Amino acid sequence: MSTNPLMPGRIVHYVLPETNPRAGEIRPAIIVRVNTGLDHPGLGGLCNLKVVTDGPNDDFLPDLWVGSVPFSEQPEPGCWSWPRPVGLERPRS
Repeated sequence: MSTNPLMPGRIVHYVLPETNPRAGEIRPAIIVRVNTGLDHPGLGGLCNLKVVTDGPNDDFLPDLWVGSVPFSEQPEPGCWSWPRPVGLERPRS
């Protein structure tokens, strides 16, 4: 979805995993580290992320750090994906 390189500081979407009470919901995340040697060619790869939580909607949990998160072209729990272009966002449930 993006032509920019995969690198620390980029903002991506992280889908909360099945173990989270809000599983399937998307949160913004910042790439902290690209796991070199483990990343896939192109725009996807395994990354360490700092996930921004949503205050009271996430039970006031602090921001999350998640490691070795896999890329998914389509949003899937426990994975990261590139944000969709404006107008092509995932419909709200």
